[in-house]
Amino acid sequence: MKDDELIELGLSRRTTVVQEDTLSGSMTLVEGLLSLLAELISPVKELNPDAFRESLNAYRERVLESSELDSQLVRSCIDDCETYFRELRNYGDRREEEISQILEMLFSALAQETRDSESFNERMYVTSDRFKRMADIEDIRDLKRMVSQEVREFRRIVLEKQEEDEKRRADFSRQIGELKARLQIATAEASSDPLTSVANRGTFDRNIRRLVELKKPFVLAMMDIDHFKQINDSHGHRIGDNVILCASRWIGESVRGSDLVARYGGDEFALLLVDTNLRTAEQRLSAVVMDVANRSYVYSGRNGKTELHFTVSCGLAEFSSGDTADHLIQRADEALYDAKKIRNHVASRKKSRFGGLF
Repeated sequence: MKDDELIELGLSRRTTVVQEDTLSGSMTLVEGLLSLLAELISPVKELNPDAFRESLNAYRERVLESSELDSQLVRSCIDDCETYFRELRNYGDRREEEISQILEMLFSALAQETRDSESFNERMYVTSDRFKRMADIEDIRDLKRMVSQEVREFRRIVLEKQEEDEKRRADFSRQIGELKARLQIATAEASSDPLTSVANRGTFDRNIRRLVELKKPFVLAMMDIDHFKQINDSHGHRIGDNVILCASRWIGESVRGSDLVARYGGDEFALLLVDTNLRTAEQRLSAVVMDVANRSYVYSGRNGKTELHFTVSCGLAEFSSGDTADHLIQRADEALYDAKKIRNHVASRKKSRFGGLF
């Protein structure tokens, strides 16, 4: 094989390796953005989010399996995303702005990958074409000089492409990190009660349904503040809100990190005690009720400092096979009603052996 043929063959192989290296980084970025989108799909049943998530995962698999991006695949992915999130926008989803930004980043990454690949391939083609023409040069000194120049140009093109890719990947990584942080904050705000910062009613509803579906052992506790109306009437609604805030903090300090404390409504709280039976829950919640009774809330008013004592009552119900979330809440409410007859008390209701028919 001639020297010029060896040079051409070597450069061709080098060009292929460089293209594969530069493409792999962008392919990984596109796959990562698709993965992030799949995690952020809002659970709007009317839009069949599970089917769309499966579609995104299918695109991810095809991206991972491919050595280069297929234009039809890119267009199909963009069309599917635009269709789904256009419909989702009509539901006023709280995360629309964040999702839109991620979509723009995804489209930009896909489009940029196509443009960069075409530009890079064109520059490499020009360089390779100049090497081919060197075969016609007879003077070895001129040939060496031109080879040296082209090798330097080749390296410059490759380094320039690598720097552009690295900068773009760093920018996308930074933006994705910022979006994730903002989404975590938005998610926390959307799932928390604004007064007490414990979980809100919506978060409680989702968690109790999940526990019922998983058939995990747990106990539901419904708890509210005794004589709360009198506290509001005697001390004012601002102090009443502070009493609710105190109760939420004291209750939260007394339970495990794996348990959920939620504001169910007004002065009522709901607790989900996982991996717990009724007897253990009665012991634990009795200690919580006693702890609240032994504390006091002190505030400053027109008459100086006022020390306010209050108590809570609690109703318990243990999940058992065949229970629905509504059945369990009803039993816990009935137990709370029993506890309120005594005040500062814990009561429980076991499931009827008639399976909740009565």
